[in-house]
Amino acid sequence: MDNQLPRLYSADRRGLYREGPLTLMLSPPVPGIGFLKSHRGDFTADDIAQHVMNLFPEGLSIHGWDFVTVQNWRQIPETEATLEHNPAIELVFEYVRRSQFPEKPSRLQSYFAFDDADRVRSFSDAPIFEVKPANAFKFDMTWLSVSNQLAVASYNAHQYWSGAASATPDWEYLLAPPVDISRL
Repeated sequence: MDNQLPRLYSADRRGLYREGPLTLMLSPPVPGIGFLKSHRGDFTADDIAQHVMNLFPEGLSIHGWDFVTVQNWRQIPETEATLEHNPAIELVFEYVRRSQFPEKPSRLQSYFAFDDADRVRSFSDAPIFEVKPANAFKFDMTWLSVSNQLAVASYNAHQYWSGAASATPDWEYLLAPPVDISRL
């Protein structure tokens, strides 16, 4: 974490923030969250919930819960070098982090912010709050993509977690809880 963090801002896309005192933490699964079960009977939704809790015993952030339960996969066209907005991104990046960068916070256990309120506005029209994290880590989200070639997906994840800048960096901050919501 930088000793002198800039002011950080985050959009409240889920309508959960309020002007202090509010501290964002990790949470266990919400009842009825929507884990899938095997159509062949190989596993139950409870088995999947237990698996996630074994991987993340401290719980997940709201973002993390969204990604571990999302069900909107799409085929990657052969001509498309990379693909953004795919749940596989979080899986690939999490396993690269665990194996090569364990000192970095999991994206699934983090909250997100930018150091420019206008950047947040370009990302979302939701209300914007200033946030004050216990720890923050700066990464170039341009790397957040996978490919139909595993080598590219792996390379992108390694670049992201190492903190490298792409040719056109788009910096985000991963905020490790607790994260205080200080003002609107």
